[in-house]
Amino acid sequence: MAELKSSFEVVDRDINHLTPKMKKVALAILRVIKIYNLPFRLYETRRSQERQDRLYQTGFSKVKFSNHQTGNAADFVYWDGKNWSWKYDDFYVHEAWVVLGFLVRHHVVREFAKCGINIRWGGPDGPGDTFNWDWPHWEVIT
Repeated sequence: MAELKSSFEVVDRDINHLTPKMKKVALAILRVIKIYNLPFRLYETRRSQERQDRLYQTGFSKVKFSNHQTGNAADFVYWDGKNWSWKYDDFYVHEAWVVLGFLVRHHVVREFAKCGINIRWGGPDGPGDTFNWDWPHWEVIT
């Protein structure tokens, strides 16, 4: 019999568990990834309180509450075809995230802003940006 994993270990990748606005944003980001053939995949959507607590306690998150818990955030992580990577210090991974960030801000963020939907990235977003430590993270600002 297979061992059951705790909800900390279970990652929700179901795009249908996002709020309607965030689902539209996630689909738009996935279109950018596909059009530009970028090495990213949707890694996580909604997150349980137990998982968030554990991520915070182990230092993988800097916040006790995340917009993942309400379905207003999604993480897009570098995928090399076999493994996920959060290695910001790897030149190719880093540059891929820079490109993704630029393209999403240019194509997705601008278009959604016209509809009154504001999006925030967890990567570097210009001078004075203090939320720049979670590059896979995109969220709808509610």
